[in-house]
Amino acid sequence: MSGQDREYIQIVNIIKRGQRLILQARKSGADVTRAEEYINESIYALKSGDRETAVTYAKNCMLDVIKKKREMDHDELSREGALEKMTKEELRMKCKELGLNPVGLKEELLGRVRGKLEIETVEGKAVTPEPERPPEPEPKRSPEPKPKEVVEPEPEEEPTWSPAADASKLISGLSYLVEEQRADKCYRLFKALREQGKPGFAVARTNPKLLERTYGLDKVDIAWLTDRDVGSAVKRLPPSLESIIYSIEEFIDENSDGVVLLDGIEYLIGNNTFNPVIRFLRRLVDKVSTTDLILMVALTPNTLDTNQVTLMERDLYPLKYL
Repeated sequence: MSGQDREYIQIVNIIKRGQRLILQARKSGADVTRAEEYINESIYALKSGDRETAVTYAKNCMLDVIKKKREMDHDELSREGALEKMTKEELRMKCKELGLNPVGLKEELLGRVRGKLEIETVEGKAVTPEPERPPEPEPKRSPEPKPKEVVEPEPEEEPTWSPAADASKLISGLSYLVEEQRADKCYRLFKALREQGKPGFAVARTNPKLLERTYGLDKVDIAWLTDRDVGSAVKRLPPSLESIIYSIEEFIDENSDGVVLLDGIEYLIGNNTFNPVIRFLRRLVDKVSTTDLILMVALTPNTLDTNQVTLMERDLYPLKYL
């Protein structure tokens, strides 16, 4: 592998870490809008060949997520009763995490909760401002008229999931583990990538005729992953790892900028055991990383044990739709 290829993979790994931080921060309720803008700029710069700019934007993304997380930690400390429930060890760990001095800090932070004094954090150091002056008595005012009854607005509906928007964020050369309870969004992502002009090949556990009717994949090359005889009208692949990888690699060699969907990994594990399947996936991941192709592997996580899912997430970037 050349030096330029190694540099490209290193940048891709930095972008993946940024995307992983964004997912974690979004689950915590943090506002990651700016971080998402940074990571999108990083992906665009990498595709344009400007690797230095791609690294800069990816690092800015990670710094912004860390900043948002720290702000949320400080807000959590200032909630009523939050500190009283913390043990000495928990308080010491929280101070270490925030870069604050734990000596006498609990009393000061308790005072902050009760409104007696404030703690401002400047560049990771605790600063205690001078005590506030007692507030001057407010002048008496005439009683205000009762406010009019305010009609509460109806809660907004959650935005509809957009396969095209998620598909546009996928990076060429990467392999993704699409985790969901039932294989559905993986096919919608696959179709969205096809509509962007990418040639596609799907290995599916579902009858291709049903997929054609459900997702409109009539012009896509689909192989039915099954050990039964289905006749000559439908392309069939048995649960043989060598047969499957030969078909996929043949497609990759002819379409290095396409998209491959593999649905039925649990079926393959049932027929071949886990270790041969994970080696099979790693071979595919390595192959894809040398191309502009996108690989998606569908998985229902609760069908495997935690260690097996973790091993797969190490080699494939997880997209969780659970």
